Amino acid sequence: MGLTGFLVAEEASGEKGSTSNSKIYLGGWVMIGGITCMVGSIPLFIIAGENKRKARAITIKMQQINRLRSNSVYTFNYPALTFKIGL
Repeated sequence: MGLTGFLVAEEASGEKGSTSNSKIYLGGWVMIGGITCMVGSIPLFIIAGENKRKARAITIKMQQINRLRSNSVYTFNYPALTFKIGL
């Protein structure tokens, strides 16, 4: 958006008339909006990286349990949600 605003304002600067002034202002506002969006997205990328690390700490694994049945031990598998907590 910043580059588009710059190009609109640059193209309108060579024109004459009242419409060229409005294009210059429009181009300026589009450029300011684009730069604002670009700067505002940086914290979102930082937060996404933190959430990615948290998501890696939560996994689903197959756990085993030993069960006694008719005088013998059987191994039984079941899905378990595991959490890694950094201390």
